[in-house]
Amino acid sequence: MRDDDSAPSRRETLQLMAAGALAAAAATISEARVQGGPPIKPGNEDVFIVVDVQYDFLPGGTLGVKDGDQVIAPVSI
Repeated sequence: MRDDDSAPSRRETLQLMAAGALAAAAATISEARVQGGPPIKPGNEDVFIVVDVQYDFLPGGTLGVKDGDQVIAPVSI
C-alpha cells in the first residue's frame, strides 16, 4: 500500500481482493478438513477459472506465499 493518504491504485485494490478471496477459500477448505468432511473433488460440470496468475504471490514476490509456486503446474495445463 501507499505511505500517503491517497486512494490505492487499481492494481493494489485487485491484489487485496485476490488475497482476500484466496484467504476465504483456504479457510473454507481448512474448515471442511477440520470438520472431517469429504475431500473436495470437482465433478464433470465444475469449472475452475484462473485469470492472470500474479507472480507477486510466488515465493520471493512482493506478496510471496509459502509454496505458492506449487499452483503453477496444475493451472498450466
